[in-house]
Amino acid sequence: MVLTRAQAAKKQRSPEETSPQSADKPPRKKPLGVSKLNIVQDTSMSHRACKQPAGACEFPTSHPVSAPPSPVGHASDRSFAADTAPTTAPAPAAHALPPGEKPLPKPSERPAVPGDKLPTGPEPVQIEVEYVPRDQLQPVEDAAAAVEACSSGLDSADWVEAVKALNLLRQLVVHHANSCQDKLQQWMLPVVKSVRSLRSSLCKTAIMAVSDLYITYGDALLPLADVGGQAKPLTSLLAQILLKCSSNDKKFVIEEAQLALQTMVEHTTPGKFLDLLLPYLDHKNPKLRGKAGGAATLTVARMQPAEMAGFGMLRLLQMAGKLITDNTPDAREAAKRLVGLLSAAFQDPAVQQQLDVQVPEPEPAEGEAAPAKPSKWEYFCRQNLNASAATAVLKV
Repeated sequence: MVLTRAQAAKKQRSPEETSPQSADKPPRKKPLGVSKLNIVQDTSMSHRACKQPAGACEFPTSHPVSAPPSPVGHASDRSFAADTAPTTAPAPAAHALPPGEKPLPKPSERPAVPGDKLPTGPEPVQIEVEYVPRDQLQPVEDAAAAVEACSSGLDSADWVEAVKALNLLRQLVVHHANSCQDKLQQWMLPVVKSVRSLRSSLCKTAIMAVSDLYITYGDALLPLADVGGQAKPLTSLLAQILLKCSSNDKKFVIEEAQLALQTMVEHTTPGKFLDLLLPYLDHKNPKLRGKAGGAATLTVARMQPAEMAGFGMLRLLQMAGKLITDNTPDAREAAKRLVGLLSAAFQDPAVQQQLDVQVPEPEPAEGEAAPAKPSKWEYFCRQNLNASAATAVLKV
């Protein structure tokens, strides 16, 4: 059976288009770039079929399977593929190094660093320092040899040897005071250096030695107590003890420094030690001013009223007025105690006779009653202090 061209085109349609049920369903989309190729191939087949003899161009009743698209494809398909193909960015050009500069080596080519290895050798020995109380210190057999060993040990760079020398110094000071009295000036600078040490064990042992020195020698150490003063605090024992009392160091170091400061107050003449403390009431460190004010109050508490008058009630009152207006709580508390001591001493007849305070009669203002006559203590405070300090002192 020979089909005409119209019949071949009708047979070539898809089953969805020819079936009656396809009206209800949307047409199925064909892959882009395949439909044109199939139509071209199918129409070419129909043309060839018409030229062949009868019976050779018969088509099957079912829809023919389309051949896979050629890798070359139609010209329109090739243009679409060229438009949609992903483009690769060109590789960036290598950064040119300036002349004379060499490129950095790769990580795999870098030499090994010697510091990457763990340390070798024996483990450090743990040293326990024993803090012997003063009443448990034992005398030495050869005092002269011990003095020489102490002199060399205090200057040692090894902190363990320095601790042994300080403990030996304590034994000599307690049991052989006459043997080492000539060495005090030589020993004081290494002792101050040990007090400044950041190693807590060495620092505490040195502070304990300071307490033993002042208990034994007392006023004899006052010329060596504040060498350099505030201008050179590294050589001043008093400055270092005050700094340790007001520092943020370990608790047992601070407590030992406070005990040493109290020992210095108790075993020296109050007036002489107070002369050393007064400049530190103006120190720029507020905590240090508070500790100095507390030590000054303890020193004044050891004085009798006549000694206060001999030292100078005016100096002590000005010191109290300076502390009571300080911004440090420790300084203000010390000032309150000091004002109480001065007020009680001012009532002593011998002190009033020595000061000879004369209170004039107040003059009344025009049209007002005469004000009450102030007491001698109030008049003395207002005459020698500024208004704010005098008011603060009189409120105590």
